Amino acid sequence: MPAHMRKSAVLSNGSLAVGLNEQGLVSDFYYPYVGQQNLTNSRRRPHYIGVWVDGVFSWTHEDKSWFIEVRNSEDALQAHCTYRHDGLGVELTTTDFVDPKYDIFRRQVNVTNVSDQDKEVRLFFYQTFRLSQDGRTDTVLYVPDDHYIYDYKGRVCLLIAGEVADQGPFDQWAVGNTDIEGKEGTFRDAEDGELSKGLVEHSSVDSTIRFSCNVSSKETKEVRYWVCAGDSQYDVERNHAVARTSWNSRDNAHQQHWRDWHEISNTKLDTLSEKEKTVVKKSLQVIKAHIDSHGGVVASLDSSIFNYGRDYYSYVWPRDGVYVMRPLLHLGHHKEVLSFLEFCSRVLKPGGYLQHKYQPDGSVGSTWHPLDHHGGKRLAIQEDETASVLQLAVEYYFLTDKNEFLERHFDTFIVPMAEFLLSYVHPVTDLPYPSYDLWEEKLETTTYTTAMVIKALNDFKKLLTTREATSDNVSLLTKIDNSLSRIEKSLHNLKTDSGYYSKGVKSGNKLDSTVDISTLYGLILGDISDTEGVRKTFEEITNKLIASNGGIIRYEHDNYFTRNGNPNPWFVATLWLAQCAGTHAINDNDLADRLLQYCLDYIDITNTEMLPEQILPDDSKEKIGVTPLIWSHAELIQTILQLKTAR
Repeated sequence: MPAHMRKSAVLSNGSLAVGLNEQGLVSDFYYPYVGQQNLTNSRRRPHYIGVWVDGVFSWTHEDKSWFIEVRNSEDALQAHCTYRHDGLGVELTTTDFVDPKYDIFRRQVNVTNVSDQDKEVRLFFYQTFRLSQDGRTDTVLYVPDDHYIYDYKGRVCLLIAGEVADQGPFDQWAVGNTDIEGKEGTFRDAEDGELSKGLVEHSSVDSTIRFSCNVSSKETKEVRYWVCAGDSQYDVERNHAVARTSWNSRDNAHQQHWRDWHEISNTKLDTLSEKEKTVVKKSLQVIKAHIDSHGGVVASLDSSIFNYGRDYYSYVWPRDGVYVMRPLLHLGHHKEVLSFLEFCSRVLKPGGYLQHKYQPDGSVGSTWHPLDHHGGKRLAIQEDETASVLQLAVEYYFLTDKNEFLERHFDTFIVPMAEFLLSYVHPVTDLPYPSYDLWEEKLETTTYTTAMVIKALNDFKKLLTTREATSDNVSLLTKIDNSLSRIEKSLHNLKTDSGYYSKGVKSGNKLDSTVDISTLYGLILGDISDTEGVRKTFEEITNKLIASNGGIIRYEHDNYFTRNGNPNPWFVATLWLAQCAGTHAINDNDLADRLLQYCLDYIDITNTEMLPEQILPDDSKEKIGVTPLIWSHAELIQTILQLKTAR
């Protein structure tokens, strides 16, 4: 099976997150932070499902006779998978979710005999975890007292167990080694229908458990499988007891949890069509699955990117987090927004700026941005990230009127960001110092970043006027007014001779005339008053950034993940242009609707509805990049809300 098979579902409770691939197999397993430490061995293989029927064995991922379909629920964060094999005469339907209260991944399998003959069915679950970084110092053992498999290393402990409902627990097991000493793994032990019942193994380890049942013609048997996570054997055994004794009640609790969560935003979706409501609700669930309980918003839990790239997307980019939080804020999900802002306040540098990206625990993420540029020192940042977070903090305050938040963070979080933006302006150009663009590629002073700084300072000014007129506040207001006047005036220097705004200015004050969707979006979001310049920028984008299949590419000659030299449309870029077209500044509702429909056409609401980062510029609808990218889902929600609720 291809190692780069993408996600069809991501299930999470904020500390335990499980990703299923396109065949419904567990391929990612994150704990105790969502997105930080992937405990699976998915770069080599996911967790397999094997079926033995009357002496014939089959792996669902290997045997092409299996019909496989994965669907995500609209009303709760759970996945439903169907596996049907007409030759074996069986159908498996699974319901998977992560318990919202306990760190338990649950999989309920209904095994149906669709044939006219009674059958003996054996169901095998193979799992391979890598708890230590090198995957060479783990231990796996069978625990007879409570009949489970225990996989542990230090403070990360997993318990694997299950039962046939109304019959009893799994009847055989195997523990062993994988990918060392010539051993493939215990999944090979399953292929004769029997398991060896080994007791313990260490180093690079795996395990397989078996459930056996006799299933009469047209009868269905229920198999329950669970994996508990914790930081000690006591913790996982406590969760094990919950799974074993409260199966149905926890299912009800899970459903109620999501009903309550959706109730927060349901009334705000009343004006949408049924399809639009479904799209928004499923997208909200995808986003929620990527939010760590400590506030970090992970860009994507799709680990397949590492198989053909250098790193994962499971980081917290402050800017991406802002764009993800904006629709949640307007839909009433304030708890998540506050948690994200608290995360940003904890990681803010003493100088008042945010770094490139972070891990979910708040430590600094990897970067490719140097500090030394040909002898000149420069912060390895994207200044727009700090500006965007300041915007969100102010927006959160005015929409929620949370005085406690403001009082707690005004002097230590909000003011330092504003003062940094005021200080990070070149004394000659009166524009922000060069920093990396939002696509993480170019070090220059971009129109987008400049517009984000202008908006952030205007927003902060609005907030500051609500405060008591102390001498410090009056002095800060004066600084803001002076700085805004200079920056807004100098912004016009970024226009080309043709009248449209360039991407930005490079070293040596040379304009970068690249046509970039972020330029227009920054101008619109920043409420820049140059109507003619904004209109000409819009015209350049519609002339140069529309792909042959109707989607929008990020910028001219974009070569990220391209094939045959043709840039790929991005969902974010396409939805950004839709949002811009729908504003009073552009007022092209036909284009806005067409671009939104373009994105909706790539979604089958009956199935997984996971939006990727990019698609090929042809009509193949092939996904490129990570799937899902929650930024894509956030902009889809934002566009639907903007275009459909405002008319």
